[in-house]
Amino acid sequence: MKESLKSIKITRGKNMQDKPIYIKIEEYEKVEEIIRNIRQMINHAKQKMSELRKLKAEEENSLKDWQQKLDKMQLTIDEMQKYLN
Repeated sequence: MKESLKSIKITRGKNMQDKPIYIKIEEYEKVEEIIRNIRQMINHAKQKMSELRKLKAEEENSLKDWQQKLDKMQLTIDEMQKYLN
């Protein structure tokens, strides 16, 4: 009995030839599930990366704000010191 095969086309790098890959139907369904899972993981990772970038931007804004406040306090102290001398 001849086993059922299904062909899928995969784009490969420059050094590899673009030839179809033949896999058994049973394995094809497993491969599709694995690919779906990988896509879900990639999307999840992209979402987390976006959240991290947002947090980093918020952190940078807070640090800039604190720096400006410290600079302003330093100027005030410097002015007070000048006045007292």
